[in-house]
Amino acid sequence: MKTLRELVIAIVTILAASLLIAQNTEMKLRIMPVNGASRVTDLNFQMGATSGFSVAQVNGGYNLFGPSGVYEDAWDQAGTGNGVISLRFGGDNWCTSGKLTCDPSLAPNTRDAHCGDVAGMFWKSVTSSVTSWLYQNSSTGMPSRLQNFPALGAWPSQAPTPFPAPINGVCQLSPTGIPGWNPVISAAAINAAIPNPSHLPTPGGCTRDTTDPNSFATGAADAKVVYVNGNWYMAFSETINNPTLQQNGSYTWTSADLFLVGWATSNDGKNWTIRHQLFQTSLEQFSCNAVLLVTQLTTDNNYFYMLAYELGGKGLILFRAPIDTANPDGFDSNAWQIETQNGWTEVPTGSVIDTTALQAVSLVPSSGLQGALARVFNSGAPNSPSQIILVTDDSSNTVLNVWSAPDFGQPFVFQSTIDTAFIKPVGLFGQEFGFTYYPDQTPATPRIIGSEFDFWLIGNASGGGFDPTGALRLTAYRTTATLSGGIYSPRAAFRTAGNEYLSVTAGNVYASQTSIGLAARFVILDPNVNVVNNGDAVNLQARNGNYISATNGGGSSAGAVPGDPGTNETFTIVKTNGGGRIVNGDSVAFRSSGGYYLVAENGGGGTVDFPTKTITSSATFTYVAQ
Repeated sequence: MKTLRELVIAIVTILAASLLIAQNTEMKLRIMPVNGASRVTDLNFQMGATSGFSVAQVNGGYNLFGPSGVYEDAWDQAGTGNGVISLRFGGDNWCTSGKLTCDPSLAPNTRDAHCGDVAGMFWKSVTSSVTSWLYQNSSTGMPSRLQNFPALGAWPSQAPTPFPAPINGVCQLSPTGIPGWNPVISAAAINAAIPNPSHLPTPGGCTRDTTDPNSFATGAADAKVVYVNGNWYMAFSETINNPTLQQNGSYTWTSADLFLVGWATSNDGKNWTIRHQLFQTSLEQFSCNAVLLVTQLTTDNNYFYMLAYELGGKGLILFRAPIDTANPDGFDSNAWQIETQNGWTEVPTGSVIDTTALQAVSLVPSSGLQGALARVFNSGAPNSPSQIILVTDDSSNTVLNVWSAPDFGQPFVFQSTIDTAFIKPVGLFGQEFGFTYYPDQTPATPRIIGSEFDFWLIGNASGGGFDPTGALRLTAYRTTATLSGGIYSPRAAFRTAGNEYLSVTAGNVYASQTSIGLAARFVILDPNVNVVNNGDAVNLQARNGNYISATNGGGSSAGAVPGDPGTNETFTIVKTNGGGRIVNGDSVAFRSSGGYYLVAENGGGGTVDFPTKTITSSATFTYVAQ
């Protein structure tokens, strides 16, 4: 039995530890507006008119895979409308045939090239000071630059005047309007690679195709890409639209596309071989809107991990397969598994997935259509602690939630909701997001570090205002993310001697808040990561991502600056009520590089500066763990 002393020590240890690690993990996103010592502004990494995307960092470059623009639309060069002409319902405005260019009654392999999403590769250096992305121009064989945002009369497609005559009832327009850009994942490419796809069941209320018993592709979306040992692998969502026969004999579209999971490979990221229809859901036989939507592909510990959303079924579900680069597919055809209540269960390539019969695990109780996950380490040290961080949207497609698990295959626990105050408004299709994929991330070489990493979103670059082209509502952009709580950096508020709190608004530091608002909660970046000790060198990061700064190393004003923290933003934290670990309720002071202490003049309510080299009552703050 434990002695009373041992029990007391154990209880004290547990309580002290709980103050440090019982915080929920929070993920903070911000747009870094300036260059830092090791980072180029986030504003350099934006691309208008894309969605269903992923980003891989390979050989010093970001490689963004996604569509090239707003499909089934074209810019109105003549300026007769609001800037966009509909190709789907264009009628005689486009061709003299009288047929809609994307008429659902046409066979999928004869419809206009604009019909349905496509995907390809765009890239740029991670340290680029140029804001535009590159693409491969097939007409020149060289890279060309893409406009940041489409201009009237530019891509996604250009409508020549007069309109060219149709061929076999199909309008003859440029597939994208981007000179020399050839989408590599498209309906045409899928149908050429899989000329005899298996027949999909047809539930009441819709038809899969109107002219052929086979289920041809009508588009491809959600290009999720990884790079392994010199080869590229892609999981994507193949779309098969559900045209519905109307009483007048014409066809219209149902409210959602059908999505299957497809697989493709490449040796350069630009030219792809479509290899399989990987999985589909058994719900297709019951619902016109059945979906198995790819939201994430990543690798970890020699496995592919694929996250997919089953609409009307289990929600977010997880697949995996051992990586085998000696196999042309990158995996053995019988190697895929799905996470179930009984562990990992085999689901061979080409399977129709019955998630209920398999007792598939829903990763989270409920979410919207999107999810992305990654292993995030708490520092760059080899074999440092890590967690699997999962981000999902909610059913409104406007809220992002953070979940975590100790490892793949273990239950996810809800952590927090992401504060979106400093990111762009939600894009046209709700929240779309993803982590940067790093092929060289291993436990020995962490690349996704909780104190700062890339997180990508699709947002509305028009700021939520009117956007007649739709292009600005589909802007991919990079944010800078930070994790805090748990194994990541701690959070705290700092109460002055006058019972007011330090806070940051824009670039200014105040000590006037009488309660702990969002602007008064700081992330503490410490070399010990999730533990703060007396004498540590720390940075104090505010809600907006700015760091408290001592102008010229101290002796004058305090400010809050963006970018990487430097000497002026690094302070020695001093525990004034003793030594050792700093926990909730301790008294602390912050000494600048020049030896000056951070002061809330008059104990708060007035100026915040660095005027003295002596620890006074106004230079002492109570550490309030958050």
